[in-house]
Amino acid sequence: MEIFNNRRRYIKTVPQALKSLNIPGMMWDYNSNFSIFSGQPSLKDLPDCMKDAIAYTGQN
Repeated sequence: MEIFNNRRRYIKTVPQALKSLNIPGMMWDYNSNFSIFSGQPSLKDLPDCMKDAIAYTGQN
């Protein structure tokens, strides 16, 4: 799952860097080539490393 490790590092690092520089940022394209899911987009297909990267807690 090396591809998810690369995505996790990107999703975790870039927003932190932008925030430290007071630059707004937006992530997009979750459903095509840069998906964070391991299958169809749903919470059951969201790997633990991606949950960590986006600080998902399971609460709304």
